[in-house]
Amino acid sequence: VVLAIVVWFVIFKTPFGLRLRSVGEHPHAADSLGINVNRMRYIAVGLSGFFGGIGGSVFALTVAQNFSHGTISGQGFMALAAVVFGKWHPLGALGAAAFFGIAQSLSVVGAGIPLLNEIPQIFLQIAPYLLTILALAGYIGRADAPKSLGTPFTKGSR
Repeated sequence: VVLAIVVWFVIFKTPFGLRLRSVGEHPHAADSLGINVNRMRYIAVGLSGFFGGIGGSVFALTVAQNFSHGTISGQGFMALAAVVFGKWHPLGALGAAAFFGIAQSLSVVGAGIPLLNEIPQIFLQIAPYLLTILALAGYIGRADAPKSLGTPFTKGSR
């Protein structure tokens, strides 16, 4: 939670965050202002990999309490869904991740809840993924990604 607030502050309240957002929205405009677009994009990819690794290690060491080849299976999809569901905003992604985490925790502790103990365990295990798909398909409305997401930047070309 603290890390999400720090990331929000850095992205929306610092010059570094403004540069980072500008290379995702309008890289040619950022380039015309003297911002090294490719360097900023490499920094963004490195930071996202770092935060993804932190999230994976926290999950493996605290929730699953082990690490094997299948420990994190399916979690990347849910993390990406949390970003889209949170409308590409750090605090929105935090709220979406909390929603998906609660749905996933029901599959673990559902047998101990009187209302849920009659539901077959397999339905509780697929519930987080089903809720993720339903949330992305029906609820989010319009979640606009950064305009230049996934497009390569070539200096001087438009």
